[in-house]
Amino acid sequence: MAGDWIKMRGNLWDDPRVAALVDMTDTSEAAVVGALYWLWATADQHTEDGLMPGLTLRQIDRKTGVQGIGKALCDIGWLAETSDGVCLQNFTEHNGASAKRRATEAQRKANTRKVSASVADNIGTDLGQSEDENRQVAELEKEKRREELIQEEANASLSTSSSETEQRSLDGVLGPLSCEAPTWRVPPCPYEALLDLYDLHCPTMPRARRAGFADSKRGKAMRARWAWVLTENQEFGEHIGERMATTKEEGVEWFEKFFVHVAASDFLTGRNGAWTGCDIEFLMTQSRFISVLEGKYHREFVHAE
Repeated sequence: MAGDWIKMRGNLWDDPRVAALVDMTDTSEAAVVGALYWLWATADQHTEDGLMPGLTLRQIDRKTGVQGIGKALCDIGWLAETSDGVCLQNFTEHNGASAKRRATEAQRKANTRKVSASVADNIGTDLGQSEDENRQVAELEKEKRREELIQEEANASLSTSSSETEQRSLDGVLGPLSCEAPTWRVPPCPYEALLDLYDLHCPTMPRARRAGFADSKRGKAMRARWAWVLTENQEFGEHIGERMATTKEEGVEWFEKFFVHVAASDFLTGRNGAWTGCDIEFLMTQSRFISVLEGKYHREFVHAE
């Protein structure tokens, strides 16, 4: 399809979203990065828009040897399951033909600048130098400066585009595959502490069965939401642009505010009589978690900061 070329980042190993996948699948970075390589390479050979008809999450688990990797990729927003198959999010942006052209062009320009600088350094400026040589030096200097200006404009454009993309990405995990990622690791999800806060602030709602919770579907969903809180920035309030949480303690504090926010909803708690109220699985599901933050279950828009 798009050719024997896929886009891989040197810092992918330390990406917090890869760390989240490791926690969600209970495996290693090597296994997850290997699974991602297989998935992206397969997509590069069989699709032009990221949609792979007939491929299922179960097949992805089997072919990569990493159980639960397909569902985990959906949870963090890198993959979407459809009625026709699975679709890689932002595929054309990072592995399509245009993306390859951009990367190849950037490499060509970098090589040109390197050669031009080397030639310019080796050309003398003695008085006995010919007019053609002087003109060549001047042209090389102009070309070098022109390339620098083009690169500066490209970097500014990329920075703006990346910010807008991450603003639109509600799940957060999924920001662009090529964005720079911090090297720190997401602290392990403190299931017991978060469940204690849920029971404390939402006492009328169904309690979660704790035995085997971490390995259950609910536990994996909670890990994904925990990773999101520890890797995304504030979009509202006085701390806008800052990380929502940078430590385990700050993450626990954020979730306490989240459960207090949940308890204020007549719908989520069942106080409006429409139903008996939601449970922890409902709250940790990606789409409903986002809806809670957007205030869709409250009379007014309220967000957890």
